[in-house]
Amino acid sequence: MRGGAILDINADGALEFVFCTQPGRLFVVNEAGEFIYDYLFAHRTINVTPTFGEMSKKTPGLEMVITGGEAGLTHCFSTPAQADGLNQWIAYHADSEKTAAWFGLTQGDTLRMSPKNLAWNQVVAGEPIVFEISLPEHPEAPMKASSVCLRPDGARETAFAPVVGKTGLLQMPVNATVPGVYHFSWTLQDAEDTVVFSGEKALTIKPLANESALLNKALSALNSTADALKEALPATERALRRESILLEAAMKQCMSKAEGLPQMAPGEATAFTDELGALVAKARHLTAITEVLEQAAALGATTSLLAFEGPMWECVDIARLLPEQAATELSLNRTVVPGEHEPVSLKLFNITDQEIQVRVRWKTEAESIVVTPLQSRPSPTSKGGISWDPMPELGSADIITIPSLSTREIWLDLALGAIPAGDHNIAVTLEALDGAGVLGAPRIPRSVAPPTVTVDIALKVIPFDMAPPGAFRLCTWSRNDDAAVADMLAHGSNVFINSLPAPIYAEDGSISGLDMKDLNTFVKWFEGHDVFLLFSGAPRLKGKVGDDIFAQELAVYLKLLVAEMAEMGYDKDHFAVYSHDEPGGHGWHAVHAVIDFGKAIHAVDPDIMIYVNGGGEEPMFQAFAEVTGVWCPGINMLPEDSASMDIIRNNGKHLWTYNCSYSFSRPVGPNLKDINVVGEFRLAALFNFSYGATGMGYWSYNISEYPWGRIRDEYTLTYPGREQVVSSRRWEAVREGIEDCRIALALQQRLNDTAQPLPADLAARIRDLFDRQLPEHFEQSFTEMVKGLAPYALDRTNNDAVVQRFRDELIACASAVAQLDGKAK
Repeated sequence: MRGGAILDINADGALEFVFCTQPGRLFVVNEAGEFIYDYLFAHRTINVTPTFGEMSKKTPGLEMVITGGEAGLTHCFSTPAQADGLNQWIAYHADSEKTAAWFGLTQGDTLRMSPKNLAWNQVVAGEPIVFEISLPEHPEAPMKASSVCLRPDGARETAFAPVVGKTGLLQMPVNATVPGVYHFSWTLQDAEDTVVFSGEKALTIKPLANESALLNKALSALNSTADALKEALPATERALRRESILLEAAMKQCMSKAEGLPQMAPGEATAFTDELGALVAKARHLTAITEVLEQAAALGATTSLLAFEGPMWECVDIARLLPEQAATELSLNRTVVPGEHEPVSLKLFNITDQEIQVRVRWKTEAESIVVTPLQSRPSPTSKGGISWDPMPELGSADIITIPSLSTREIWLDLALGAIPAGDHNIAVTLEALDGAGVLGAPRIPRSVAPPTVTVDIALKVIPFDMAPPGAFRLCTWSRNDDAAVADMLAHGSNVFINSLPAPIYAEDGSISGLDMKDLNTFVKWFEGHDVFLLFSGAPRLKGKVGDDIFAQELAVYLKLLVAEMAEMGYDKDHFAVYSHDEPGGHGWHAVHAVIDFGKAIHAVDPDIMIYVNGGGEEPMFQAFAEVTGVWCPGINMLPEDSASMDIIRNNGKHLWTYNCSYSFSRPVGPNLKDINVVGEFRLAALFNFSYGATGMGYWSYNISEYPWGRIRDEYTLTYPGREQVVSSRRWEAVREGIEDCRIALALQQRLNDTAQPLPADLAARIRDLFDRQLPEHFEQSFTEMVKGLAPYALDRTNNDAVVQRFRDELIACASAVAQLDGKAK
């Protein structure tokens, strides 16, 4: 075989490889590596590269010309390939210029919409047809991707999704329950509904054929792997035999139902395909398990656990995660700055046939590092699923239980404190206390060392100071007690709400002081922390706003309040009056109440700030602007190019946001346990930073129904524990995002330091991160969110890889600045 052509020969939106062999065969192979065309010439075809071009205007599509060989003939074939379709190599030495240069592996800027699993042997129950969309540049307006499947029985199945960035994804569920030809078509349209790309393909599908093949493949893999591991890993062999028996029984039960598929009513057919889809998913999972266990054979007969990282910010299917490589030793490298909390998520897969008790141990020479082990726990969601959102501490025994052939997660919170710059190590040992070979040893008194997994965590600490905690504000509405406040402070909360102190009246009816008892107790929680206080409501004074007596008493009250606050260490930049919650949503009566009270306050002391949160109409914001010092609109208003946001940005001292809408959830609302954690929580602080806000808030920290159960409104960021607050993956994500934001704020401050200008290349790199990379991501992410794209599309844009990319760039810039400033010193 010598060379070949690379183009979309069948106009399905994907590339194919067309080539000849020396014995005289012409083949076409699709992206999945499947042979989709095979032709035998009457002679050999030595050194033939198929060439494609427009040879005849009378026939649709491009023609394919084949010459050479030993016959002295030229062959011309008509093909469905389109002149404007995908092509990367269509002639000998690539093109008419004979450049012989192929950049296919680097071409990411081609307009295309390609099905990834649209083949006769890949359509199975429970798995949608996936179309990947790529554009040469970011579209000025969202484009429209759609797909249609016309079934043999005349039923029509469709899917649609906006495409708002350079890449997109469309998934189309297909129920192939009727034998025959399924016609698929797909189109990509611009904002004016002009079709800019299209493709089509017809598949002949026999119901249950692919599912049966996949199930039998899984069954065969279980049995063959069990045979191979009988001597090397006997506990694993027993686990695989068990799963083989269970899978075979489930297959028989499901296939017995399948016999009645042609007679099933539509509802029954749907229920059956759902059941079959779940079985297919289980079979794929078991097949993947066998592939991992085949690698484990070389690790030793007592191997019980495999360690891996896996995704950190995924709440779903933790138990089904599998390592890419079988390993009992893991080395992790992290670059950090002093004062951070660095999370380390360790996944442990139990390869034995029994439940295992695993104890976590660790050792570090750095006294400033405090290690707190947590574990993710399953919790029912509002939609009836399971989320691994709760993150309780392991407890005094530091033991976690892992079922057979299942994965569990240990989360190490590394509180770095005032750690010195340089290299530091944390050695983690995970002991399978009753693992393979422990309980099976002879039943006489003896010591048997547990099988272990070791994890070496190498920390490189750079001498770079984050912006102080007060540079970014976080408010999480809460019911407060000692444990809750300590946990909130540790996670970055630094805005707290309390009532205004009551006035104390003397016998003559004048105000003689303020009742500071409750407030003094309240602020003791925050000693040593930079905290901002919001005073809710209004003081109970004589008269009403606008009366002379009210104005006189308010003047005395505010002077006493300012003095008392200063005595406690709070100047007027650290508190504001929060008289009404979301006044714009309650109408003009509430708006005027806020404004009138604000004017009365400012008549006494114009430096006392008024806090206004929520939405409203543009005239309301115009009215609020006269008194507002702290703006806190809903987070979805922040990217708006609107008159209301112009008013907010150009008035007042501070711009914060708050979130109680949770638009990344599907359906939109407080369905938070299985939400896209990256979009809603992990990158939220950087989202606010990118749009100029210096604070954010969440409803709520611990105000909701009992969150451990299935509840409708999953607002709370934490879970109640017996003695302490139980964290969540979402709450950990909030803290990590704020710490990244504090690094960004410190970089921004250093960038703007004209007294010590950065080198041009470093300054350009930081600006590129702040002015291009973050805005491009957040523009696409926000648009996908508000356009209502499906969870799979949101997950494609907001995931662990995206977080790591931004984190790596932040740390790289911080390292460069630290190195530069260190040399200057």
